[in-house]
Amino acid sequence: MTKERSSGLDPVTHFVTNLELIPSRRYYDPEFFALERERLWPYVWQMACRLEQIPTVGDYVEYSILGKSLIVVRTKNGVKAFHNACRHRGMQLVTTPGNCARRGLTCRFHGWNYNMDGENKFVFGKHMFSPEVLASAEVNLKPCRVELWAGCAFINFDDRAPSLLESLGPVVERMNARHVDKLKMDWWYATTLPVNWKLAMEAFMESYHVMRTHPQLFTAAAATGGSYGPDARGKLLHDNLDARQTINSTIDGLAKVSAGMAGLIHHNEMRVIQRRISVKGRGVHVPEFLPAALLFGHVVVSYSAADAGILPVRNLVARVAPGERSLRYTQATDCAPLRFEGISGDSAAGLCEPAAAAAGPACGGLRLHAVVKQRRRHDQQLPAADRRIPGGS
Repeated sequence: MTKERSSGLDPVTHFVTNLELIPSRRYYDPEFFALERERLWPYVWQMACRLEQIPTVGDYVEYSILGKSLIVVRTKNGVKAFHNACRHRGMQLVTTPGNCARRGLTCRFHGWNYNMDGENKFVFGKHMFSPEVLASAEVNLKPCRVELWAGCAFINFDDRAPSLLESLGPVVERMNARHVDKLKMDWWYATTLPVNWKLAMEAFMESYHVMRTHPQLFTAAAATGGSYGPDARGKLLHDNLDARQTINSTIDGLAKVSAGMAGLIHHNEMRVIQRRISVKGRGVHVPEFLPAALLFGHVVVSYSAADAGILPVRNLVARVAPGERSLRYTQATDCAPLRFEGISGDSAAGLCEPAAAAAGPACGGLRLHAVVKQRRRHDQQLPAADRRIPGGS
């Protein structure tokens, strides 16, 4: 099942002709996997480690993929990566994390030694070798390309590949606005799954499976109720909830995710949410307009995470399509005003303003204003007094 591209490039095995019908052989065909191994992984950026794993000079970790192994080490001049193979007979130098600042890296086979910069510092029986074969280029560890972003070290086996930031494209700007470089690792779990790598990746990229695989989560939060329609019983969850019930359901759902999914919602986030607004929303004005309530719930989560020191959040753009009950919101560019998109006609909107001055810590408290404007243009900015945000304009 191959198809020749009209441009004259090599034929594409199991070519995708319909984006909704992916050829299943891409997931189990040994030939296709071999092509990925040959033409994909040697040329793409891959996260090798978190910088928190190598906090001090000399700290290193091993990264391996498809039979290739690298050493990622923090040196006095920054983070570097080297192929994890002695230049004598190719013996693997490290298998576990460690620190090589004092003793370097020593091959367990013949004792060749390298410093943290990959330079060969000892060859046993040096007089037995010809001078030309002991040139630095021949005996120093072979370097691998490494670039840093978002608190991670990324490697690429291809020296001619575009830079990491160029490869990531618009993701960089969007994530930088969320200060991903300040995120810290809370826990780490790794395992080997007996499935094709694409199946494992895709399972964590969609929530379509939640209804059946995680029914306790599906039934918990209002935000999951209507996006996919009725469940197998024909029941539409959380239908006809008022604003306060929506807020309560959202917070209850977050608490369940926090307790049952190993901190997918961090316990600090829940602590802040429960401090800023009670679990039942007492003492907080809740808008009667449902999308405003949904916005309130989403922004509470975002700003609570910021207050917990997990995810500093600046500016949000909320989108409410006419007639929809749910929101889509994204981060605006740094220091841009909070604004609403997709509101037209007689629609009402809820404006959530972080009230740092009133609540104490930055991004701490929240005030919710019910804003009702007749026939407001969808791209019109809200008045300056209603769009203040900490650190914004």
